[in-house]
Amino acid sequence: MSEVENTPAVTVGANKDEIETFLDALQQSNFNQAEKHFTDMLGDRVGTALDQARVKVAGQVYNDETPSEEEPEEEPEEE
Repeated sequence: MSEVENTPAVTVGANKDEIETFLDALQQSNFNQAEKHFTDMLGDRVGTALDQARVKVAGQVYNDETPSEEEPEEEPEEE
């Protein structure tokens, strides 16, 4: 199997209709409406990430789960 087949699907927090509505507003130069859609999509994504973090911390505190060792993302070196 290739590496792509083993990679889990990534959810972006916004469905296709929300993204298309955002892009349509940009194409029509309706920047106020585009900003609203962008803010809503970003808020949904941040809210989902916070909920996942809350579940993880609660599991560690109340269920004595051990924290998983996540590797920090490395920034590319500038030459």
